Amino acid sequence: MGFLQTNTTAFAAYERHKLTSDAQVAAVKWQLDTNLIASDTVTDFSAEPGTRGPGGQIIFAGRYRFWDGQAAYLGFADELYCWPSYSGKYNHSSQSPSAMTNDNEQVQLLLRWSQAKNCLTMRKAEEIAESALRSIDIPISKMKLRGPKVKQQIPWTLQDGTRCMLPYYTFDWKPNTLPNQEWCKIDVSGISGTIVFFSCGSISNYVAPSNYLQLLGLSSNTVFVMPAMQPYLQGPPYKLYTDPIPAPNR
Repeated sequence: MGFLQTNTTAFAAYERHKLTSDAQVAAVKWQLDTNLIASDTVTDFSAEPGTRGPGGQIIFAGRYRFWDGQAAYLGFADELYCWPSYSGKYNHSSQSPSAMTNDNEQVQLLLRWSQAKNCLTMRKAEEIAESALRSIDIPISKMKLRGPKVKQQIPWTLQDGTRCMLPYYTFDWKPNTLPNQEWCKIDVSGISGTIVFFSCGSISNYVAPSNYLQLLGLSSNTVFVMPAMQPYLQGPPYKLYTDPIPAPNR
């Protein structure tokens, strides 16, 4: 997966500062509660270096979770309003928002949502999602994304069989061509009236910090290698990892 075993206090401090700074900027642009995002409100933090750059996750006040990773933009989840399987408060699963859930705690949450007042329409929710993209300069046209390909208000079936629409909207932008791995997803809550989940991958202009190897305590001429993924073919067991960070810093 391109993760490195090397980790240092300097790297952790860098990643914590970067996530906090990025989160504060995003909070203003996405109209989140900025009072919850500060260095002294951090309730969880982890950092992991990778061959393509830093990766980490930070949670503020037990609610706002931000993360970044190799060749990925800043991700975000509002633990109070995001879909249960996207939240660290629940067991993670492969369920999409349109899938049913049998977990009792999640069912109780969705039941409360079904009874809550919805302050949005599909049109207004889509405007909020698109505004969120524009506010952080996500280059949709440059990424060649078509969308949103998926645009849905999430339905849910109550225990008595009644089908209702939850105050929850999801928008997915997908690539125009299959080889393109870029994508973007935004969920909007009709309860809070804000985005509650954001994830965007393969931003082409992502680069590791210029002092990345130094932060990890590695030599400037370090070259990463990875196991060859062809165990049945003859050849060396390892190959060069040729795209870790900008060439001058390898």
